[in-house]
Amino acid sequence: MLCMLLLASCDQKKVAYVNTMELYEKFDLQKAKAQELNQWHKTLQSELDSVAVMIDSKAEQIDLSSNEAQSVLQQLGALKRKVAVDREELDSKAQEKIVEYSDAIWKQINQYVQDYAKTAQYDLIMGANGMGSVMYADSSLNITNDLVEYCNARYNGSPK
Repeated sequence: MLCMLLLASCDQKKVAYVNTMELYEKFDLQKAKAQELNQWHKTLQSELDSVAVMIDSKAEQIDLSSNEAQSVLQQLGALKRKVAVDREELDSKAQEKIVEYSDAIWKQINQYVQDYAKTAQYDLIMGANGMGSVMYADSSLNITNDLVEYCNARYNGSPK
């Protein structure tokens, strides 16, 4: 009898799943943040490349027979090492930005999924990420495309 009551109550629940990685990859905010990060990284990388080229150019112009050559070469070597350190710092900052952006994107997605669930009267939306959280679900329960459209519409300014 208890089993029948549980089954009856389950039939009344609206349940679906979403492919979380697909939702993340297709979310316009994620695309915008990725483009922003790439542009930021390219700009700084280009500046570092310009400095490195300038250092190499100056090193080639030094008259090795002059008394000051060794001193100037040492200074240029120090500058090259500084550029290498700056590249490492740039990569480190890029990783920090990736984590920061990812957290912000997931926070926004989670809010939109909650809003969508309430609007569409879902009792449960499960995340399927291919890592074992949902081992099987009928494809008719997949609302990934609906959520991609909803999240992008909300992000792009459409009302709820």
